[in-house]
Order: sequence, then structure tokens, then C-alpha cells
Amino acid sequence: MNVMINILYCLDENYNHQLSVSLLSLLENIDEKLSIYIIHKSESNSNFLPEKIKCHRNIDTISVFKFIKNNENFPKLNKAHVSEATYYRLFINEYLPKEIDFLLYLDPDVFCTNDPIKYLNQLIIEMDNKDFDIAAYPEIQRKSDSEKLFQKLNMSNNEYFNAGVMLINFKNWLEKGINKKLVNLIDDLSQDIQFWDQDILNSYFDGKYLKLPKSYNYVVNLFYNCDEERQFDLENICKQNVFVHFAGSHKPWTPVGILSKTAEIYQGIYRKLYKQKYHLIHKWKVNSLKTFIQSFIDGKLSELKYPFSFTLIFFKTLIFYKYRNI
Repeated sequence: MNVMINILYCLDENYNHQLSVSLLSLLENIDEKLSIYIIHKSESNSNFLPEKIKCHRNIDTISVFKFIKNNENFPKLNKAHVSEATYYRLFINEYLPKEIDFLLYLDPDVFCTNDPIKYLNQLIIEMDNKDFDIAAYPEIQRKSDSEKLFQKLNMSNNEYFNAGVMLINFKNWLEKGINKKLVNLIDDLSQDIQFWDQDILNSYFDGKYLKLPKSYNYVVNLFYNCDEERQFDLENICKQNVFVHFAGSHKPWTPVGILSKTAEIYQGIYRKLYKQKYHLIHKWKVNSLKTFIQSFIDGKLSELKYPFSFTLIFFKTLIFYKYRNI
């Protein structure tokens, strides 16, 4: 039994390039037609996407919906590395076609490294048979250092999932009116949430979901000289996982993130879409300069695949620096 996999992204203009890279990573690892749905803060059609995406042989349809804001409450966004778009997936019932049965939600900082279709089809059958509303990877276990998070969200189970990759039973979402229940929780928990809509989703489902394996949401947190790189090389990360998720404030397109070897998962695909060797965004100018100087001193700059190109792009983008919410 093969079920059409519908893919959903929610984003704003700051993640247009990242979305394109995520899409190409997915399209290059599968050999089936996909329907892509995008809920966007400012775009209402697919013109912002590269032709290589729109004309790809594995694209069935691309539907873009501009989010219409109607006094919704989006708490805890001040100085956050996420935007209001992270909350858009709570309102999917207002945008997506009602005939969709299942869909795969991906954050635009999630990138595909292997074909997910066969296993996703198996999951869909299991979700349908057991009446699960979502499938997600339980990232955090209830322990003494995380107890406060579980208590604030009024959770009784012992696992908290990462919502960057979610398989959604859209039939159930509509029939059970899940949207309204989630929106009510936003107001109830607005003072207590820490991880935005992910907290809302965890509080509502509270362990009642199908568990995804870690390989379907392999979270990479980038920081300078991160220990993870000493344990896993880039080839193994790509070989052993299906979706790699660059969570956290440092991304593979920020100065700190690019200096990580795992950033090549993103930058390598970016080069297939755009003419530059690196996609680089500065959030804080002074911090970017400090990172560059430190990388030059300790030799990390020379370890990049294209150190000279990176240096040119670094100073070019720094001169035309503009604050970005990344």
C-alpha cells in the first residue's frame, strides 16, 4: 500500500533559501511524486522558489498559502531565534485541502539524507490502524533537570517530542477539532511556554502519539568546537539518518555553524541551487567578527571546503549586514 506523502512547511521570508535547500534534499532522495504545501508569512505563490525546485521531476504540485493573521496570540517571540511562523502549523485546518489524509510536516531547517518513503508508508498504515493523530520523535526524557518543563505544561507522561518532524493524521486533525484545542492551550499556557508551539503540541498530545526513531529527526546543535563532531563524521551522519535537523540558534548558514563539518549537509545542497559557495547570514555583526578571527587563529577557517570563497563572502555580507531573525 503506497500512500501519497504530502509535505508541509511553515515559514517567513527569512527562510526562503533554507526551504529550497530542504526541498531539494528531499526531492533528490526519493523517486515518487510529492505534493508540497507551504504556509508563508508573506508569499502567496511559488514564484520565490528556484526553477530547479518547481520543475523537478518528483514535484506533483506546490501550493502556497499566505497566512492571514486575525488577532492570534503568538507568545514568547521577543528576542527568540524563531518567528511567528512556527505557530502557523497549529492552523493547518484553515489552509490545507480537506481531502488530505496524512501529511509530513518539516521545519525548513530539516534536511533529508536518505529515502523516507517506504518507512513513512508503514507508519501511515500503523497510525491509521491504531488511530494515532501524529508521529514524532521523543527528544527529552523526564528527569530532575527537565521536570520543570513537564510540570509547567501539565504533562503526565515522561517524554517530550521534538516537533521539527511530524507525521500528521490530517483526517483526525479535522474530525477531532484539534486546531481549536491547540489554540485554547496557547492562551492557557502563554506565561509558561518555553519552546513556543512545540510546548503547545506536547502539552496537548502528552505522550499519546506514535514514536518516530531518532534517525527521522536527528537533532544537531551547532556551537564552536562542538563535541558531536569528534564522535561522528559527516559521512556517518548522512548514512545513518534520514532527516537531519539543525535545531538551536546556531545554524549551518551562520558563522559559527558553517565552521562545523556537518554544515556541509546544508551548504553542499545550497551550491546546487545557487551560484555562491556559501550561504551566510549574520545575526550580530560583532559576534560574527569574533568568530571569524578565532577561526583564523585556531585553524578552523582553513579546514573549510572553500576557505577563500568563505572569506570573501563573509566580508561582503558583513559590509551589507542586515539583522535577520534566524
